[in-house]
Amino acid sequence: MAQQGMKTIHPTLLAVLALYVALASQACLPGASLDKSKLVSTASFDHGCPKEKIDLVTEDDHGMDGTGNYLLKVCGSDKRYKRAGTLYYDADKGSPVPGMK
Repeated sequence: MAQQGMKTIHPTLLAVLALYVALASQACLPGASLDKSKLVSTASFDHGCPKEKIDLVTEDDHGMDGTGNYLLKVCGSDKRYKRAGTLYYDADKGSPVPGMK
């Protein structure tokens, strides 16, 4: 008798809801993919170069691993950057995170 007031949810609605939750949670994961804007901003700050003069030449992004390697053209010079989670850093200067290369 206690279940008389409950309505059943259509399976299609459940599937759509599950897909929405999965996509929303994926979008919120830090370090899930390249944040080009953050990479360019970091390189601009590191080298005193306007963002307009920075181009991403190549990227080797490892997605969910939270790592990646990038070649940037920064005011005409080639600069290598790496990613550790949501942190981008100049590979030639080394990682600002202790114990990482």
